[in-house]
Amino acid sequence: MDYSSPRWHRLLTARTTRLAAVGVVALGFMGCTGSGSVTSSAPERDHLTDADMVEWMDHTVEIADTRLRVGVRHDDNWYYIGVLSTQRATVQQIAARGLTVWFDPSGEKTRGLGIRYPVGILNASSGGPTSEADMPRETEERMDLLRESAPLVDLYFEEGKPIRRQLASLPGLEAAYSFEFGAFTMELRIPRSAAQSDDFSVPTPSEGMLRVGFATEQAPRPPDDDPGSTLPGARGNTGGFGAVGRDFGGRGNGPSPIFQGPIDEWIKVVLE
Repeated sequence: MDYSSPRWHRLLTARTTRLAAVGVVALGFMGCTGSGSVTSSAPERDHLTDADMVEWMDHTVEIADTRLRVGVRHDDNWYYIGVLSTQRATVQQIAARGLTVWFDPSGEKTRGLGIRYPVGILNASSGGPTSEADMPRETEERMDLLRESAPLVDLYFEEGKPIRRQLASLPGLEAAYSFEFGAFTMELRIPRSAAQSDDFSVPTPSEGMLRVGFATEQAPRPPDDDPGSTLPGARGNTGGFGAVGRDFGGRGNGPSPIFQGPIDEWIKVVLE
C-alpha cells in the first residue's frame, strides 16, 4: 500500500480535526439516556463512512452498561451503523478480537446474518497469535498485525461460520474504524437489497422493525498484566490503514482493568 499517495496525505492532514470531532461527540453522548430501542430515519445530509461520528450526535443509544453506544439510520438504499466506545477494556477487546454486528429482519434475535468488523488482531490470520498471551510485546510488531487486519471483514450467513473477505471486493459495503486517543469509533454502510450488492445485504423488514445485535468476545486479562503492553492505536478507512493513534485503549498510569464479560446486546430499530 502506498502511504505517500495524496489520499493518505489528506487522511493525515485531517487527523487532528477528526480527533477533535470524536471528542466533541463523546462529550455530547455522555448525557444521553440508555435504551433498548432506537427510531431510525434518513440522515439529514450525505452520510460519509469515515468513523468520525459527527453525524451521530443525538442519534445513538447506550447499551452494555456504558461500554458501548450505537446508532442506526437508513434511507431507501442503505442502513448506516455507528458505534462508539471510550471504555478502556472494551476498546482493547474489540482491537484484539473484533466486533460483530448481527441483523435480523424478522424482529427476533437470530444470529443468521452478520458482519464482523474489525475482525481483530487475533482473528487476522491463521498463522498469527491466538491469545493475548501470544501477542507480541513490541509496539511495531503489533502495528504490523493491525495493518494486516485493517482491510478484512468477516461475513456471517450462519452463526459460527465466518466467511473472510477483503472489503475492496464487496461493492456497496462500506466500513471504517478508528482507534485513537482512548476511543473506538466505527461506521458501516450496509446495502438494503441485492441491487446495491449481491454479496451482502440486509432485507427490509415487512413490519418496519429490525433487530440489530452487537457482540464481542475476549479472554480474561490477568490482574497483574503489564500495563505497558496495551495495543498501539490505528485507523482504518473502508479497509485501509491510516494515521497512527496513541494512548490506545485509554490513558492512565495504573494497570489496565480486567476485561469484563463479552458484550452481547440487541436493540430494536423502528424504521420511519
